[in-house]
Amino acid sequence: MKKILITVLAMAGALFMIGCPNPASSGGNSEPKIGDRETVTVGSEILTLHYANNSTSMKFPTGQDDTGEQTLSAKFWMGETEVTYGQWKEVYDWAISNGYTFANAGRAGSQGQEGTANQILPEDAAFANHPVTMASWRDAVIWCNALSEMTGGSEDSCVYRISTADNAVLKDATANDGANPDPSYYVDSAYADVSKTGFRLPDEWEWEYSARYRGADSANAAKPGTYSNPYFTKGNFASGAITYFNDATVEGSSFAGKLANDAVAVYRYYWNGSDWVLRPEYTGGTEEVKGQTANTLGLYDMSGNVQEWCFISSGSIRISRGGDWKSTAEYLQAGSRIGNYPEDMDNDTGFRLCRTAD
Repeated sequence: MKKILITVLAMAGALFMIGCPNPASSGGNSEPKIGDRETVTVGSEILTLHYANNSTSMKFPTGQDDTGEQTLSAKFWMGETEVTYGQWKEVYDWAISNGYTFANAGRAGSQGQEGTANQILPEDAAFANHPVTMASWRDAVIWCNALSEMTGGSEDSCVYRISTADNAVLKDATANDGANPDPSYYVDSAYADVSKTGFRLPDEWEWEYSARYRGADSANAAKPGTYSNPYFTKGNFASGAITYFNDATVEGSSFAGKLANDAVAVYRYYWNGSDWVLRPEYTGGTEEVKGQTANTLGLYDMSGNVQEWCFISSGSIRISRGGDWKSTAEYLQAGSRIGNYPEDMDNDTGFRLCRTAD
């Protein structure tokens, strides 16, 4: 899959146990607090999301240089981790038996084989807690709808619909209008009804906000005179890192940027002040989720491991965020954006769940 680095720095049959999201720490029916968790049990897997935004007018800086600004109007929950292969497989197997069609079966991290219905291949068992990869943007959109129907018991909470005029739920990642030579895939122009509380991809600004959120911590914050309580990580930091991605200040036998990135991200090359250098810790592939330190919201691997699809349904390019196990530290920046095509899939790309708050 060809990555397109966007250099614009700123822009104004099995038995399943299923259930609705269960608040894990917010208590009662009161509005949850930032960082509170909710869980959803799907078969043998548990999905965990954290309450990320409680404001309908949340302003925050954007871009690697912090010169942009966006405003969030939706309260939402964000996935604690990238969707793992084990989680993907539970939903995928249910979905293909209940009217859903995918373009790709997904893979267990970067090392596994592509999935086969109703089983996890023996060689994939060791990678079940790695992020799912080899799933296109189209597949991720359809999977989110499948998870919503599977856990909600009906299509009512499904977010992705054909259009505002046609409210039918999108269930087929391969459906197109048959036009030649370039068919139009219905999912590419999907309407996201974010008033629904089912599962979805974050849009890229929800993603960047969640990567940058620092709460009351003002240390090295972006524009603290403009944005305070909450404060936000600078756009040239990896999510949760304590200094910028290419900080070549010598610390002991290493560099400050490398140490900061290592704490929060799985990636390949660090900057030594003059060149990109292969990390001695590099394993050559994805790693289990939650292997690094979480950011302030309690979210893991927002930078590194796999780049994450975000939702946009206009134009031919889809945005992914966060960098991946193959990348240089440059791609780990919270303000970095990558462009890919909606049919693309690779062993360095996955996704994370989001859900509009009730």
